[in-house]
Amino acid sequence: MPIREFADASGVRWQVWATTPTRGNVRPQFAQGWLAFESLDERRRLAPVPEEWTDADDGALRALLARAMVITRGPGALSWPVRASGTEHALARATPKLEATVEKVREVIRAVEETLRRKPSG
Repeated sequence: MPIREFADASGVRWQVWATTPTRGNVRPQFAQGWLAFESLDERRRLAPVPEEWTDADDGALRALLARAMVITRGPGALSWPVRASGTEHALARATPKLEATVEKVREVIRAVEETLRRKPSG
């Protein structure tokens, strides 16, 4: 199974490979297989598997990535990707609870940085 690696326009590293289902319990559009895209923060699927994807250049892989569906957990497990980049892209799909958690983490980081700036060296 070939695995390709490439970077999207914002520099996020992705791996992509073809997947063929081994069980019959799969959505009809994925019955013949799909391309699986995975970064550290996100997974996507594109079906059917495009011919010659293994020979595609990085630009063509980025175009395929843009067409792929984002894989999410919970109700409505598949959704179309939001056209944004970097952190905005991830937060555009985030739930309000996750956004609140991210903001709390940012506040803690700011407090730690402020404490470190005030701490005398020695």
